Amino acid sequence: MDEFRWYRPKTLAPDPFARAVADCRTVCEWLAPYLILRGPAGTGVPLFSERQWVSFNGDGSALGAVEPLVPYEWPVKDRWVPSATYEVYCNTYAMDMAFLIERQSNALDMYGGQHCTTNNHPYTLAITACLVVFKHCFPKVFLIEADSTEQRYFLDGMIACHLVLGYGLDFACGG
Repeated sequence: MDEFRWYRPKTLAPDPFARAVADCRTVCEWLAPYLILRGPAGTGVPLFSERQWVSFNGDGSALGAVEPLVPYEWPVKDRWVPSATYEVYCNTYAMDMAFLIERQSNALDMYGGQHCTTNNHPYTLAITACLVVFKHCFPKVFLIEADSTEQRYFLDGMIACHLVLGYGLDFACGG
């Protein structure tokens, strides 16, 4: 999985936006033991502003370093189960393009879209969870695509949202 695209209006309504940001923060905090999230430049802390934006990236502090590889697995009761979609081992210290959703955006392309390329780094899981959240909070105006619009790339994000927020299993790519 390499690229996610989403289409939305230039301005998102403030109340559902605040809820989406709060839910993104909640699910990202829950994911913290499993992956490293940093600010948009790969350093600092992720940005969650209920009036302005959600923005984060992977960890850029160890770029070029060889770090231990860890599998994506989910805690289920007293054991760990393999992830639904990530069959490869991923470097926990990796960043690519920053994920950013703003309440008011002037950075939309001519189709009203934005995108984020991740090269399948671990923070992809947080991105899929946040896209599930935004689709839940803006069901009629948020259209989300992935490479080939494959639903399976969102399974782990859907599971994370379901476990933490109580919704997400009904997520579907597209309109």
